Amino acid sequence: MYRADRWVTIYYRVSIGRWDKPDSAIEAWVAMDGQPYKQWINMHKFTLKNDTPKQDYDTVTLLTYMTNKSTSVDHPAAYTWYDELIVASKPIAAPVASAPVSIR
Repeated sequence: MYRADRWVTIYYRVSIGRWDKPDSAIEAWVAMDGQPYKQWINMHKFTLKNDTPKQDYDTVTLLTYMTNKSTSVDHPAAYTWYDELIVASKPIAAPVASAPVSIR
């Protein structure tokens, strides 16, 4: 759970193998403001689908997602502010002083 009014850094590494084959990997780390990274996704031998050849990943969608939100409970509106989005083909340094992410 994320605390309100705190910066969070999320670091993803996606290795795309061959479409429809179990040779891709998705890894992700999260760091609360000023804290070290903790890995929260580590999926290897993952099968990525591409139903439209020649139209690979070309979009990033950032959403506020309320996991297990009950529609019977009236919750206040939730908002997310994004300070930076960095897309790179090679690992980059974390934007805050944190424990390093182990990059193979």
